[in-house]
Amino acid sequence: MIAYTLYLSAIMLHRISTVILKDDYRKIFMYELLLCTILLIFALDVRLGFFTKLRSKPGRIIGRLFRAVIIVLTAVILFFGGRIISGSLINTSGPADYAIVLGLALEDGKPTKDLQYRMETARQYLNEHPDATLILTGGNPDESGKTEAAVMRDLLTELGVPQDKMILEDRAGTTKENFRNTA
Repeated sequence: MIAYTLYLSAIMLHRISTVILKDDYRKIFMYELLLCTILLIFALDVRLGFFTKLRSKPGRIIGRLFRAVIIVLTAVILFFGGRIISGSLINTSGPADYAIVLGLALEDGKPTKDLQYRMETARQYLNEHPDATLILTGGNPDESGKTEAAVMRDLLTELGVPQDKMILEDRAGTTKENFRNTA
């Protein structure tokens, strides 16, 4: 278990180091890395018992307290994670006047595979709900000056979506700004 956790951590750090993290994602990544480190220490303690095998009584008490805090923290994370996952399983599909399509970072001015899948999903939604209008969000211009929203519009146009079915929100730099500007 410990070796597998270390292996996954090494892979995660390698993959992240190959991608330039934006400031918004860097902060989230640091919190996730801190949480993973705490859980790794907990796993090592459970496996090796280095806190509970301390000779001094205060050391053992601190070790047991540390374990209890980690167990409660893990339970809270699992609870809220479960709520998020179960909430995502609720089917909220149906007709809407507008559908917001969030942007995604570009790679050398080109859409990533994930963004292409997102555009295909948006096209399918528009085919199923022809009265809807897509709101394409994403500022963050690349080196060529094209925003995520503009790249998304171009991709959807190639997929046969008429321009009058798309509205661009290309001023935002974060998801929070996307929603604020869209509102």
